[in-house]
Parts: sequence; structure tokens; C-alpha cells
Amino acid sequence: MATPTRLLWSNKCTVSGVTITSSAEVTNYPDDNVANTARWKIWRSSTTTGDQWIKFDFGANKTMTALFVAGHKIHTGGILKIQAHASDAWGAPTVDETITPASFNPTGVEGAFFSSQSLRWVRVFFDNDAAANEYVELGCCFAGAYLEPTGYQIREAFTVERPDPSLIVRAMGGQEEAQQIQKFYRVAGEFPFEPEADKDSFQTMFDTVGASVPFWLALSPTDADLQFYGRFQESLSTNHKQLKSGSAWSIPFSFVESR
Repeated sequence: MATPTRLLWSNKCTVSGVTITSSAEVTNYPDDNVANTARWKIWRSSTTTGDQWIKFDFGANKTMTALFVAGHKIHTGGILKIQAHASDAWGAPTVDETITPASFNPTGVEGAFFSSQSLRWVRVFFDNDAAANEYVELGCCFAGAYLEPTGYQIREAFTVERPDPSLIVRAMGGQEEAQQIQKFYRVAGEFPFEPEADKDSFQTMFDTVGASVPFWLALSPTDADLQFYGRFQESLSTNHKQLKSGSAWSIPFSFVESR
């Protein structure tokens, strides 16, 4: 059986009415920046040897099956905890996932999936065990449920590109000078045989995020190298297929990483 692909788009951390607080914030990098979906618009803590945290109060319990982060920086030698609980008490949170930094994490995305919970609070906790005198950062946080198509999965039918948009300037004599620009990921694939319900779920998702609002794409729920933060690169296309056993829909997509 193919590994399921998951799309994390209905984000409770970025909707109106969420209260965001933190252990500390510095000028020009307040914690409210994380309410924005832009990866570069970060919260930054003060520089200290202590632990740091940022919390999200949804005001009421919300259903969630995943917690993810992107655009984050932890302490040297530290670890990251992503947590959720019914109240603002963190001695034994209902969801308590420890994220050990991977030695190779090219997409800069980390997180965890878990059984469905209905909780009010989320906390991203930066555990500074090594007492490094540093600040931490967070660009984006996801809390919510994910879309997992039920039809034939795309696990064996996608491509991952790593474009380099750097510019090469050539002089009349042939000399070259490079203007380096940050590389990024681009993913293309197809959900080839999806039922009507999945087609409707994709249309609901696209009505919300369109081709402008970033979301998390997990081509594999267990392989961090195949988990990305970005947006659809073009409009949603759904193609009908008539089969002997009924009908199905193919849903191609193009996704580009947010920087």
C-alpha cells in the first residue's frame, strides 16, 4: 500500500481571533508575526541562556491531528517540543512531541501527526538544555486536521525539483559573475483516481488557499525530506474519468516552496 500523502491547510494558528504570546520578543520581530503565513515574517526571542516558548490560545477547543513548524531556529544543542493541551498548564500536556533536529533537513519543516484531539492551546517550546546564550525563531506554525485523499495515492507519481534561480552575468570578454539567489523546491504530481468526496475536499481547500496562501505538503508522513511548506503554483484542475465500476477524478497539482 502506498504511503499516504497529507495536505495540512486548515490552520488554526493563523485564523482571526487567536491570541499569541511568548516568553519574550525583540523589536521588529514580535510574536504576532507568526499569525502571518509568510515564512520570512518571523518571531524572534530575546538572547538568553534560558528556555523560550510561543503559545497560541484559540479561545475554544479545536480539532487537530497534526502540529508542524517551518522557518524555525533552535538553540545550539537544544531540542524543540510542540505541544497542545486543553488549558494553559504544561506539566503534562495531552500532546507532547519532542523534535530532535535532523542532521540533514533541507526543507526546514518539522512536525508530528497524532490521533485526533480537541484542544484549546498550542505551545512551541524551545528547550535550551545546553544553556546556549542565543535567541530562537519561528516563522510558521500549523495546528489542525489534514486532508488525506482516499483514492489511489501519488506516492509513486510525483517529481521533486530543486531549481537554482541564480543569475549569471557575462561580460563582453566572456568573463562571468554569479548573483546567487536562494534555491527552492518545486513539486509536481497527480492524484489519479479520486472519489467525488475527495474532489469536493480539494475544491474546498482551493477555495480557501488558492494559489497564494501557503500550506504544508507531506508527500510522506514519516520522511521529513518529503515534507514542504509552500503553495499551489497554478489553478486547481479536476478531470473526470468514467470507469466500468463508476466514475473517478484525477487531480494534478503543481506546488512551489515558500521562501
